[in-house]
Amino acid sequence: MHVAFVTAEGDHIRDEDVDRPFHEASFARRGIDLEYRYWTDPTVQWDAYDLVVIRSPWDYATRSAEFLAWLDRVAGLGQLQNPAALIRWNLDKGYLLELESRGVPVVRTVVAENIDQVAAALNALGSTDAVIKPVVSAGSRLTGWFVADDPAALGLAHEILTEGVKVIVEPFVSSVATVGEISAVFFDGALSHCLRKGPILEKGGGLIGGVYQENVSLHQPTDVELDVANSALRASTEIARERDWLPDGAMPLYGRFDMVELDDGTVALIEAELFEPSLFLSLSAGAEDLFTQACARRVEMLR
Repeated sequence: MHVAFVTAEGDHIRDEDVDRPFHEASFARRGIDLEYRYWTDPTVQWDAYDLVVIRSPWDYATRSAEFLAWLDRVAGLGQLQNPAALIRWNLDKGYLLELESRGVPVVRTVVAENIDQVAAALNALGSTDAVIKPVVSAGSRLTGWFVADDPAALGLAHEILTEGVKVIVEPFVSSVATVGEISAVFFDGALSHCLRKGPILEKGGGLIGGVYQENVSLHQPTDVELDVANSALRASTEIARERDWLPDGAMPLYGRFDMVELDDGTVALIEAELFEPSLFLSLSAGAEDLFTQACARRVEMLR
């Protein structure tokens, strides 16, 4: 069995991919050949692999046109996981509105196509703080937390729009500043582990301490958190099957569902990561082997 994990060039990408050594050790234990290959490498014969898993192509947000062109070229590969069409859908955070339409509790989300729509969304928030971010982003790039009437919020939105990308406007959820987000990680439809990710945004724009640094710990989920995560997984899977992105009976190979506790105590989805999520395998004993097993099952299913 020969598996490729898709990544991006650069020592910083390898350093930031904290899951990589766990994947490599787990695949080696099972005797499965694993290679990390750059999506930008034109010499790679992707169809030579039994499975091609998109894991850490983390420069895509600044090279979106190139990445989408590459995705189009490999879209016909049945062994690409998650499938290219599902990734295209998941790249644009407007998917949150579609999940909400299917009954998934979602943080209130406005997708703005111009600065007037951004201003209207901010005005609608009144005195509530706001989060501004691109519909396509990675690593909290161009993401900021502001008082809704802070001119810097419109400034960031203008910067995003200048890149030709739509803007997401959300109310800031106060629990994110204190306890952070909750994430549920699934492999092949089964829960692997849950995490708590600490705050990273500084009020007024930018990151705490000026650097992207995640403080992540293992989390014991509540029944409500699991219900929200499972509803998001079900809805995403239904969409993928209805549109023939996944065959009947198949689940996304991997997914991480990020949630927050709202001010009224309910739990809502803030992001569904079906593309290139960090899995934080080091925090849950055996999680890397669960992922390896899921990959091996997917190869057998695709044969």
